Amino acid sequence: FFQLTWLHLAPFPSLPSPIDFLPVGNYKNPLSLSGLMINNIVVISMGGSVMIPEIPSPEFIRDFAELLRISEKKVYVVIGGGKLARKYIGIARGLGCDEGYLDEIGIDATRLNARLLISALGVDAYPIPAKDFDEAMIRGREFKVVVMGGTHPGHTTDGVAAMLAERLLANRLIIATNVDGVYTEDPRQNPEARKFRRMSSSKLMEIASTMESGAGKSAVMDPLAARVVLRSGISTVVCNGSDLPLLSESIEASLPELEHSFDGTFISPDSEISFTDDCNPEDLKLDIELEHLGGGL
Repeated sequence: FFQLTWLHLAPFPSLPSPIDFLPVGNYKNPLSLSGLMINNIVVISMGGSVMIPEIPSPEFIRDFAELLRISEKKVYVVIGGGKLARKYIGIARGLGCDEGYLDEIGIDATRLNARLLISALGVDAYPIPAKDFDEAMIRGREFKVVVMGGTHPGHTTDGVAAMLAERLLANRLIIATNVDGVYTEDPRQNPEARKFRRMSSSKLMEIASTMESGAGKSAVMDPLAARVVLRSGISTVVCNGSDLPLLSESIEASLPELEHSFDGTFISPDSEISFTDDCNPEDLKLDIELEHLGGGL
């Protein structure tokens, strides 16, 4: 009887535990072992407009999938809605739909985008977009890569990625957008914009709290994501997701290497603010892409 019962229960995977991983570093999440950081889990928030640009490229998606496939890290990817989400949100807004319903449309778009990456990954990925954190964590025990889109109305995909990273005790969160870091202004509109090389998570929270929200809006990072980054103490990288060698570096390099020599913006609790040139950190306003589940870029 007991043998049959064990055989019946064996196929069901268990949730990951911190003792399954090797702890290193200085992670401040209170759920981690002795305040230490897990070294083999990476969560990526991939911009929908990065993966699916104006002229879609199946080759880019294949190359991105191969990058994830050959990585030695356990990778979870949250995909934004991009232009597909913005298009349908715009139509629905013209029909008088409320913001919550617009977010639901955006969630559907993120999951469609997620299916494209899953298709490229084949047997290396969980075959459907995970709908919540528990599903992602469980399926991560079975598959090398888990891909998901949005989860709840009002939560951006950056926010979803940050919360997933917190739940997984991840080593790092990567915000892969269509600019190469956090700037004082949108560098595509102002060539004089200055880029942060390093910044603290508290400064990120301060700036994000001033940003406009709503389905389809754009900003550096929404307050939800910034708040999770701040409270969890997770190291975060903002980089140009269309540069796959750079994205690979953001996944594979050590955190000290990313903090001191990475061509992007490194965010951590203890990082001192620094820039690629001299500027006053109190005069800064940010305007780079936000991955919003209700129409993320």
